[in-house]
Formats: sequence, C-alpha cells, structure tokens
Amino acid sequence: MFKDISMKKPQVIIAILIGFAAHLRRVLVTFMLLCCYPCWAQFTAIQGWVKASGANTCTTNVAPTGAGHVGIFCTTNFSDNNFFSSVSGGGSWTVASGSLADDTTRHEFTECAYNLNMSANATTITGNVTGNASSSECAFLELSYTANSVAFDNASHIMDAACTSCATPTMTLSSNNNYVFIQSGIGDEPTAMDQGYIGAFDNNASGFAYKLNQSSVGTPPHWSQYYKVTFAGGAMWIYGR
Repeated sequence: MFKDISMKKPQVIIAILIGFAAHLRRVLVTFMLLCCYPCWAQFTAIQGWVKASGANTCTTNVAPTGAGHVGIFCTTNFSDNNFFSSVSGGGSWTVASGSLADDTTRHEFTECAYNLNMSANATTITGNVTGNASSSECAFLELSYTANSVAFDNASHIMDAACTSCATPTMTLSSNNNYVFIQSGIGDEPTAMDQGYIGAFDNNASGFAYKLNQSSVGTPPHWSQYYKVTFAGGAMWIYGR
C-alpha cells in the first residue's frame, strides 16, 4: 500500500536545495542591480565636441539634436570685461555661474552652460556674450542617458599661476550616482587633459573636456598647455538619478 521513499530522500533534498538556490540567486541579482543602479544609468556622447569661433556670439552648427538629451555649451572669451549671458537653440539653457573662471592677468574667461532636456532637431546652438568681445571660442556636447532623469549638481573654477601642467577646479559630489564631469579652460594652446578625459584641444587658446559615467572624483586631472602662462579653468558636474 505504501511506497518506500527512503531511497529517494537525497534526490528530494537536492531538488529542494536547487530550487531554493535558484530563488536566492534571483533575489541576489535583483539586490545587486538595485545597489548598482548607477552601473546601468549610463551617459553616452551623441555628438561633441562641436567647436566654433566668434565674438559676441559664437554659433556651433550641429547635427539635429535629440529630444530629451542633455546639452553642454562652453565658451571662452578674450576679454574679462564681458560675461556669458545666455545660450539659444535647442530649448532652455542655464549658465552655470560657478564655472566662471576669470583670468584678470590675461583678460580672458571661460564658462559653461547646460540644458537637461533638449528639444528635437536643433541644428545651431549659439552662446551669447554681453559686452564688447573681440573674439571667442565655444564648443557643444550632446549626451543621451538611460537614467530616469538628470540633475545639475554644482560647478567650480580655478585660476592657476603660470603653468604648463595646470590645475583643475576642486569637485565635490553630492551623491554616489553616475556623473558627467565637464571641464573648460583658457590659456595659451592647451593640448591635453589627463585622467581619461575626452577633449577638444586644437583651438588656439581654449580647451574643452568631458568624462562620463563616474561615481567618484578620483585623481584630479591636469591640463597641459604649450606655453607657460596663467590658466583659467572652470568645471561643472551633472548626474543621472
């Protein structure tokens, strides 16, 4: 009437353990993904840096922008009596005033702006400088992202003495989310930035650089420039959330 299952007990126990292990594995994977949200909330460069030169206005001619993308626009200007007032094209922009680095020795400055929700199909992005600018250089960067949204964190600036290896601004992050670091600088022929930054350095006096998908500041980067003169550097950082 009754079957002897004693010989099958090991198989039953193993089956139970395998089932439990599979469930536990799913729980652990879910937990790891939740803890590592910044790992998949990635930024991707769509276009940039797109560079241009001008005077009171500096216009970059860009490929049609994507709706909802992040826009970065940085300018350098060869007069510290002027100021970076606005950006037009692709929606609403905010000038990050903390990124203003003003070299009162060489009478020039650099500053950046951001747009966290670009409109579609913009083909020109223009930086506007108030004052009597003799010359300016600018660059545009477009980013897509997989986070739910993007937020501006902060900005800073630095003025370095005559240098060929020039310091960058101090950055302090407010979270451990996934970050984009933006650097702009003006001196005399900046040629590179270390620590894995991607940049545009072939303008006469300007440098623009970015680094994607960072959760900590790490080793502060340095600018390299050909001539030993004073150097003004600005920075700002945004993050996905």
